[in-house]
Amino acid sequence: MNKKFTLGIIVSLLLQFSLIPASAKPPKNVNNFLYLCQNKKFIPKSTQHTINVLLTELRTSNCTLASLRLHGLTSLGLTDKKIIDLKPINNLPKLRILILDKNQIEDLTPLSTLTGLGSLTLNNNRISNLKPLANSNQLSNLALGNNKITDVTALANLTELNSLNISNNQIVNLRPLARLTKLEVIFIANNQIVDLKPLANLDKLARIEAFGNQVTEKDCPIPREYCNFDPKNQWR
Repeated sequence: MNKKFTLGIIVSLLLQFSLIPASAKPPKNVNNFLYLCQNKKFIPKSTQHTINVLLTELRTSNCTLASLRLHGLTSLGLTDKKIIDLKPINNLPKLRILILDKNQIEDLTPLSTLTGLGSLTLNNNRISNLKPLANSNQLSNLALGNNKITDVTALANLTELNSLNISNNQIVNLRPLARLTKLEVIFIANNQIVDLKPLANLDKLARIEAFGNQVTEKDCPIPREYCNFDPKNQWR
């Protein structure tokens, strides 16, 4: 092959690659919505999908405008959107209410930075690890029904909680909840719970939905009329 021709091909290829911005491919661990949105074609499909859902919800295809709108939100509802990746919403300091029911979420790590949340709803997902929520100390309402949770230790310090839904999981031990003294309502139906004594000192507790466990009315740690062991009478 002619050396000049070969050199020409190499130079041409180098010029083509030099046209790609050095910053186009996001570095690892960058979760900023604007950056991810502007570099959407370089990020995983699950992250792309979340970006697209947010753009639709925010009614714009402009990343800059979407970012401004997103960062001004105090509440956000993304129910039944097939969301897997939460990275695009990890930096929303004004957000107080977040609804993510009926998605495909497993990893809550991006939510660990949303420490100002007062209400978080994650029913009907694929969650097993609650450790990212351990410092969500301002939560007053937390809904985690219909997931794959076995351990609630990470919730032990969420002392502002007054409503907690952990029904339809595989939870056995409620001892980590013994210090949640502001709890008024707890949904623990359809787990593998054998002991309600950890709830005995929660003086504000006025409702326990406990059917579908290995406990009966005699195990109720509060006045029995406030414990429900019958799925036909469940409180919604």
